[in-house]
Amino acid sequence: EVVFNTASVGYPQAFTDPSYRGQILVMAYPLVGNWGADLGFWESWRIQPAAVVVRDFDESRRELISLFERWGVPLLEGFDTRAIVRRIRRLGAQEGLLVCGGRVRGEMASFGGKGGELVLEASRAAERVHRPAGSPTLRGVLLDFGFKENILRKLLSLGVEVVVLPHDSSPERILSFEPRFLFLSNGPGDPSRLVGAISTVRSLIGRLPIFGICLGCQILALAFGGRTYKLPFGHRGINHPVLDLEGNRAFITSQNHGYAVDEGSLPEELSVSFRHANDWTVEGISHRDLPIRAVQFHPEACPGPRDAEGLIGEWVMGLAS
Repeated sequence: EVVFNTASVGYPQAFTDPSYRGQILVMAYPLVGNWGADLGFWESWRIQPAAVVVRDFDESRRELISLFERWGVPLLEGFDTRAIVRRIRRLGAQEGLLVCGGRVRGEMASFGGKGGELVLEASRAAERVHRPAGSPTLRGVLLDFGFKENILRKLLSLGVEVVVLPHDSSPERILSFEPRFLFLSNGPGDPSRLVGAISTVRSLIGRLPIFGICLGCQILALAFGGRTYKLPFGHRGINHPVLDLEGNRAFITSQNHGYAVDEGSLPEELSVSFRHANDWTVEGISHRDLPIRAVQFHPEACPGPRDAEGLIGEWVMGLAS
């Protein structure tokens, strides 16, 4: 699938975001690579997209080019990326192939048919425990569908001991760590195909407080019996306006998703807490009685606007108190 990102900064984070797994990423901003690899702000351990397409790339930044070579990810330069963006916006989501000298790179496979396969690639199999610098205030389980490292950094900064578990962990395994909450991460692909994860989350409703981000928001909605659908061309960038319906505020947010929650399918116990100001799609849900909430955008995003940065902290500190 060919997708585009409209951000003018943050290409190291975009290149390493697991939510881009299996996609050809087109950068709308024409200048890329001018401050190198910026390893301290990566969102995962590798370059994640299937390929990256740019207008102009600073080829003096050999360290960044070598990382593309290391992971075997094609980096294409010299394209009118804004023309590609306009085409996708006009025609909707497009699937694409890379062709070099008349030779096709890779095989044509429908991105729409993937979901669990992409999460399997993005999620790490090993269980890990991360401890904060000081004494932990509480313990939480982060269910890894391809999480961005800044989610982990944010939770650790709040004094949380974070247990990272693979996406297919059982409810029993999650509960065995006696966590104070369950955190559902972002990730790639069609959320409706993650049947096992949806069942796991459904079984934990009412047993643990739950917070979800991006794919995690969609999985939570599906666990409550809701539905999701594919957006015409997704929301990807760092300038997406979101309305906080509970706090009567507006945020500028960082986003990376191609699916959304169908508001009409939500049960009565869930309310819509955030909306996208451009297309009015669901950007957040909250349970009316339980400490369960999720957002479609990335409040932990870096770089990008920090308007919504406090949402995770407010929720976690509410549990701690």
